[in-house]
Amino acid sequence: MKKTAGLFLALLAGCSAPAPEPEGDRDALAAAFGNALGSAYLLARFEGTTENDVAVKGTARWYRSGVLLVDMDEKGGGRVRLLKIGAQAWIFDASAQAWIAARPAQGIYARGLANPYELVSSLNAEVRAFRSQRGGFVWNEAGAGGRELLDPLLRLIDIDPEAECRLGIRVEVKAPDRMRIGFSGRVLARLCFASVEIRSSATPPPMQFDDIPSPFTPEMKAAVRKATEEK
Repeated sequence: MKKTAGLFLALLAGCSAPAPEPEGDRDALAAAFGNALGSAYLLARFEGTTENDVAVKGTARWYRSGVLLVDMDEKGGGRVRLLKIGAQAWIFDASAQAWIAARPAQGIYARGLANPYELVSSLNAEVRAFRSQRGGFVWNEAGAGGRELLDPLLRLIDIDPEAECRLGIRVEVKAPDRMRIGFSGRVLARLCFASVEIRSSATPPPMQFDDIPSPFTPEMKAAVRKATEEK
């Protein structure tokens, strides 16, 4: 707990009166975001925890065609595999060993931490709120708007969407094709932490999971094919 509490305080430190930053610093961050958003493929490895040990961990693969593959584990909730294309989504039903249409509430699995393009787009829209600090870029008071970026972690633990939120975000650009995004904050009285490492590529790999539990249905294949052809 001392370690995580220290991370929280570090992210929020100095938010009351930050020194003005040269625009060039934030321009470098904007360039990193732009590079990711202009890529043909994004791979995200994400993990989220709260102080009461609820956790999510997984990978998300986003393709320029709009196809999103999510493979994640919920602590105490099992494994989730989801394919999303636009408004359509399918989830693997482990009990039936088959792909089924996702319920509207299960769309949470394709947001925030689990959707690298959506995540980077949201941060890019607020790039001027960041300031450089110790080799990274920090947004100390993301507040309620930033809370949505912690899905699916927060909604899985049933936190009121109107709950008070203090959130700090740190972005580290590791290489032209790689960045790490860290989150630390309080929602109500609960500490929440998350990290996402995003890699971009101009050459997308095949649209498939690491281990396919069951072949995609004809409907899923047709949706993927249509999305790919349209792009």
